[in-house]
Amino acid sequence: MTSFAFILGVLPLVFATGAGALGRRSVGTTIVGGMLLSTVLNLFFIPVLYVILSRLLRRDSESRNQLPLKATITAVRGER
Repeated sequence: MTSFAFILGVLPLVFATGAGALGRRSVGTTIVGGMLLSTVLNLFFIPVLYVILSRLLRRDSESRNQLPLKATITAVRGER
């Protein structure tokens, strides 16, 4: 929500007219493009990357037949 509000707040720079309009447009276009790109990455790419890495790590631990952390701690302490 904050990203979209910021993008909407910068839109007047993108559509600027009058004196200094070229500078405002270039700054506004850069900001809007960067915010859109970072928002898309944060909403889609990062969660997908998390799921992929968690599945890979789970497969790796299963292939090594590792005990869960609680069972490992219990075994090291010699508890039953």
